[in-house]
Amino acid sequence: MKKGVLLASLVAIGLMGVGCSAPQPEQDTTVKTVKKLVINNQTVRMIVEEHADRSIVDSGSASRLPAQKYTSVGDFFGSYNMLKNNKGIVLSKYNITPDKAVSSSDIWFFGKNGKVRLTNTSYFNLYPSMSVDEAYVYFVSNRGKIALSNYDQTTYIWRMSSKGNGGLTRLGTAMNSIYNPLESPDGKKLLYSAKEFGGQDTMIWYMGRNGELPTQLKKGKQASWLDNDTIVFTAKDPGTGLYAIWRMNLDGSEMTQIIADKNLHCIQPAASFDQKHIAFVKQNGSQPDQRDIYIYDVETGLVDQMTTNSSRDDLPRWSEDNKYIYFRSSRGLSWNVWRIQTELK
Repeated sequence: MKKGVLLASLVAIGLMGVGCSAPQPEQDTTVKTVKKLVINNQTVRMIVEEHADRSIVDSGSASRLPAQKYTSVGDFFGSYNMLKNNKGIVLSKYNITPDKAVSSSDIWFFGKNGKVRLTNTSYFNLYPSMSVDEAYVYFVSNRGKIALSNYDQTTYIWRMSSKGNGGLTRLGTAMNSIYNPLESPDGKKLLYSAKEFGGQDTMIWYMGRNGELPTQLKKGKQASWLDNDTIVFTAKDPGTGLYAIWRMNLDGSEMTQIIADKNLHCIQPAASFDQKHIAFVKQNGSQPDQRDIYIYDVETGLVDQMTTNSSRDDLPRWSEDNKYIYFRSSRGLSWNVWRIQTELK
């Protein structure tokens, strides 16, 4: 053996003996997500990546039962809502082309017997929710255009049979953007957020369940029912500039801040069926991948942190008996619906 080769071999053996090894490439810890952007006055959706945790376990959660995967989805989905009695979920799933472009999204039902595709279009069908009697699915769609001008009003709330049969009913008036239509507990009204034109602030609206008398309330978003005449929603705290959670009567009176954090955004409120608790999300600044689920006690004002995974945990939803919080999560490097026991009595 040549002296140079022998010396190199001896050095390598010596390094192995003291525990050194060749540097290993970092493991990928990102997941694909979809972000809405305005480019040249056109609203487009693009695939981006964000951080997630390989581990599915919450850190420091020894005192709480671990979260369980409830529904396997696999790919990023925009929004979802639960059916009663653990019967499944309805969600909006993005359609990705072979060249990784976001082409559209459709409404799906995920149940115990499999998946049913409720829409199959080239449009963006988003923010599905069930009617109280679960006979219908409400959703938002720009049916008619793929890329919206920033000033167009081509988005409506639509209603269809939850079984996927029959026609579609268009509700209310056209807006530039509409978010999260939710039927009131008595099934008489629809609550939603909307921008009439691009660049405007998002406002809270409500109307009759068949689209009657759309009424604008206050600046805010992510509105949810507390009861038939009271809502909770997200809006900025004028003092801190951070998002906080507010309560308000449906006539716009008694707007009261109920949940805030001096360092973190508080967003996505969802009231329990007994109206005693509100699940919500805290977010670290402008980083959507740094989110966790919390529960606020309406009577005491106390807050309990439910998840501590370094992935994105968001979009909390309640089981009808208030025993579980469901949430979207990227933990395990895959997008799925999880649930965790609330331990509420």
